[in-house]
Amino acid sequence: LKKLEYRGYDSAGIAVLNNGITLVKSKGNISALETAVNSKPAPGICGIAHTRWATHGEPNETNAHPHLSNSGRFALVHNGIIDNYQEIKRYLTEAGFTFKSDTDTEVLVNYLEHLVSHTSSVLTAISRLLAELKGSYAFSFVDTEQLGSIWIGRSGAPLVIGLGTKELFVSSDLHAIRNECDQAVFLENHHFAHLQTDKTLDVYNFRGEKSSFEVLKMDKLSEWDDSDHHSYDYITLKEIHEQPGVIRRLLLDNDHFSEIKKLNFSTYQRIILLGCGTSLNAALLAKRYIEDAARIPVVVEQASEFKYSNPILFKTDLVIGISQSGETADTLQACFMARDRGIDVIGLTNAPFSTITRELTACIYLKAGKEIGVASTKAFTAQLMAFLQLAIMLKTDDSLLSLKTEQLQLIPNYMEDLLQRSPEIEALANKYKHVNHFLFIGRGHSFPMAQEGALKLKELSYVHAEAYQAAELKHGPLALVDPSFPVFLLAGDKSNEQKNLASANEVKSRNGNVIAMLRDGEQEIASIADDVIRIPEMPDELVPLASSIPLQLFSLYMAVLKGRNVDQPRNLAKSVTVE
Repeated sequence: LKKLEYRGYDSAGIAVLNNGITLVKSKGNISALETAVNSKPAPGICGIAHTRWATHGEPNETNAHPHLSNSGRFALVHNGIIDNYQEIKRYLTEAGFTFKSDTDTEVLVNYLEHLVSHTSSVLTAISRLLAELKGSYAFSFVDTEQLGSIWIGRSGAPLVIGLGTKELFVSSDLHAIRNECDQAVFLENHHFAHLQTDKTLDVYNFRGEKSSFEVLKMDKLSEWDDSDHHSYDYITLKEIHEQPGVIRRLLLDNDHFSEIKKLNFSTYQRIILLGCGTSLNAALLAKRYIEDAARIPVVVEQASEFKYSNPILFKTDLVIGISQSGETADTLQACFMARDRGIDVIGLTNAPFSTITRELTACIYLKAGKEIGVASTKAFTAQLMAFLQLAIMLKTDDSLLSLKTEQLQLIPNYMEDLLQRSPEIEALANKYKHVNHFLFIGRGHSFPMAQEGALKLKELSYVHAEAYQAAELKHGPLALVDPSFPVFLLAGDKSNEQKNLASANEVKSRNGNVIAMLRDGEQEIASIADDVIRIPEMPDELVPLASSIPLQLFSLYMAVLKGRNVDQPRNLAKSVTVE
């Protein structure tokens, strides 16, 4: 459970099967659960546990998982959302069931109990569950009438089974169990399985028919970076400092493009990029890189809206789904819809053997190492780097992208230079630590970075921040500007120098404070800005990768000064596995 903390959660619980079910739950951190288990020991050789991120009902001990069925026969944990749980709850209420929590999970475990009582076996009941439930979910439960076994099932949400020397494990994330196992089985979609303490593993399809499965050796599964973070005060700070190494790894090893090299990009007349949050910001930069390089139109779509917007798709389209975890529900569903319409769909992810890698025909792998901090840092810059490399690979004779591969080699050096300037960024955060509102603006390559800078500040420090294209200032946002509302001007690119100067003047003439990110040597904007963050001289296309460092550091230091939980911001989950 501790290895799953990075995903974000608000409560935790455990249920152990041993001539009955011992149930222990707590609100808050796993440390609270540890204390509870110490006072109420849970002996046994078979159990389930869960870290819950609230979707139905407030975070409290009652709503925490596991949940018991009315008779106490079953205990169940569950990821995801059951879309039709209200309909099932009404049916069960009429049948005499009662409910203590506000969760769809308690409905699920009681519906399981109801189906078992009206079918020939647990196996048949699970088959009925998978056929009748709507939504994206994964579940695991124990049965007091089947000591020494666990049942699991999934539809949409991921599950992996670990095969240890003397035991079996189940997890929503390989990271949690990989040090305990020699081999693993990734449960296929719409499948369920029965695990027993003698290491028997049976897998079934949704019709209840036995299904074959592939066993993978653990040493082939991942390249997670589990290096010690204790030399840093925060995991997120460690991951910010890892970025130069991540970029060097991508530069040295082009193997992350091996799966897509078989595609004939000349047959595509349009590329559609799908993403959410930070991945959406990366997509906006990727659009500029690819259009400049390949002279092919690129459309950026918010994955969460794409599926429901009746998109017009053509056989000559290529869809790229961007998901750091490879499990982002909105992005996966959008990709699957395009795939089911016969469109070529590839993924870009930092998670080998995640759902996106197994369900799509090809993927670009970021190889950034395991990212534990909820707010993405190194995976974001790895996305930008991968898209820059892809753009260079797709360059045509009429390309507007003058950037050459050898120029990319300088990016890690730029990043290391900016990491050395951390004390300046910390001092800046200390100056503005009492500010509650920021406006981020930028043009060209810097506008998506303005969005990413605002997002990071919101995620880490809980400070309100908005991002606009600088030209949009006079179309509304300028009304917000006053001495208490600083404007973060990202002006590191040369091509918009005079326009950026005009934006700075617009803010200053309204008594606003300007924090300007500028190239070394730039003087005009620096002369009127209240504060300046310097970045090295570099091609405009590389500015986003370099500017990410001070933006991330500023957000982190603001969070630290405000006493926030930097690595696990409130209300957020690392892997968003529900739509």
